[in-house]
Amino acid sequence: MEKSELYFLGKITKLHGYKGELTAWLDTTNQLDYSGLKHLFLFQKDRITPFVIEEVGKKTNNTLKLKLEGLNDENSAKPWVKAEIYIHPDQISESDLMRDDVRSWIGFHVHTPDHHPLGLLADIQESPVNPQLEIDVNGTIIFVPMQPQFIETIDAEKREIHLNLPPGLLELY
Repeated sequence: MEKSELYFLGKITKLHGYKGELTAWLDTTNQLDYSGLKHLFLFQKDRITPFVIEEVGKKTNNTLKLKLEGLNDENSAKPWVKAEIYIHPDQISESDLMRDDVRSWIGFHVHTPDHHPLGLLADIQESPVNPQLEIDVNGTIIFVPMQPQFIETIDAEKREIHLNLPPGLLELY
């Protein structure tokens, strides 16, 4: 199995206790989407190693506690700290697929409701409460809430986003 065939999910950040458990940070919109995983791959020192997951538990809002088969004490688990976590692409959660699709819009040309060029989509500020489009307009960054009512169309082929902005939003900048 090659790393390029897998999906980057996160990283082992530290040991959890002394029984071989690990703390994992996941680059995901919802870490609990992966609580049912049965196996994963750890990448370290240019090698991919498969592991069977014995147990997954929530630790904090952005970390999980992992117990992997064969890691039963600090000595066996410690070499895996800072390893990257990968999974098969068919195990990616729906919310992460959608997030990755949205991230692919970065660099798209953004147009106003009257179809005039506005700028380039520089980034997407992810927030569960109020995600925003970060648009570079001639060196000035403007923020547009990423709400369905503000996005008129997205043309991936032309790499264009047409917005339906609320009155007065552009005048704020």
